[in-house]
Amino acid sequence: LSLKGGQGQLRGTVRITASNFVAHMILPPLISELRNLYPDIAIELVPSDREENLVFGQADIAIRMFPSRQLDVVTKKLGTLAIGVYAAQNYLAKRGEPRCIEDIRSHHMIGFDRDETILRAMRSFGFPAERSWFSVRSDDHALCWSMMRPGCGIGFFLRAVGDKEATVRRLLPDLDIAPLNLWLAAHEKLIKTPSVRAIWDHLEARLKPLVDLA
Repeated sequence: LSLKGGQGQLRGTVRITASNFVAHMILPPLISELRNLYPDIAIELVPSDREENLVFGQADIAIRMFPSRQLDVVTKKLGTLAIGVYAAQNYLAKRGEPRCIEDIRSHHMIGFDRDETILRAMRSFGFPAERSWFSVRSDDHALCWSMMRPGCGIGFFLRAVGDKEATVRRLLPDLDIAPLNLWLAAHEKLIKTPSVRAIWDHLEARLKPLVDLA
């Protein structure tokens, strides 16, 4: 972190870390807004699905799907992020649309490689999914989204992103999928600095409309 200024114009550098999917699919428009609001604050964005250490300065603000376990860190739960099942329109035109969860088994599916997040989600609503069911696999969820859009198969994604994409369709809308929690976190000393506080407040205000989507 590098900060200058106080009550006047905000300056310096603020380093933000977020999951690969959130960093690629949700944050770019918010970063653009921050550049317009605070042109003298440089933004460093770290896409990572690991827990960056806020105490030792690996990031100033973290956007996470879990609460921080580190001491001296302020966390705030913004709400939950709804998950949906999606496929590209061109894929569905060729393969047809599944009408129930059991139908998905006969489709091309996109999922994580070694991370079991999607497997746990599917098992949570009683579907005994296995890694071998996914014919396209990657632990980078943003890449999974990029592969789903041109028609590689069916995948599980945040509704905050999927519902806005005209080239894909949400499937099985009545399926009850456990949502993900969304948290903001920052070191308790850094959050008191004007630049970090300004970035935190803007992220909180802009991320809140994405949560608790019914």
